Amino acid sequence: MDWQTFQKYFCDPDATDSYRRISTLLSYTMMRRTMKTTILNRPIITLPPPHPQIKYIQFSPEEQLIYRIVSLIVPFRFRHH
Repeated sequence: MDWQTFQKYFCDPDATDSYRRISTLLSYTMMRRTMKTTILNRPIITLPPPHPQIKYIQFSPEEQLIYRIVSLIVPFRFRHH
């Protein structure tokens, strides 16, 4: 399948069934696992314990603007859905 065909059938925001098609395609190719999943009685992944750290950063003026816009839009969208 070429890129144009993929976009036509799976990425068209105006098509009502694009979401259903991409979900079906992904369901065939993705395997969802949790950290408790085991294979041959062994966990599929062993992660180290978390060690949280607080790091303060300085945003650039552009990053500050983006942060402000997002911090205003996101709560508004959650309230209206």
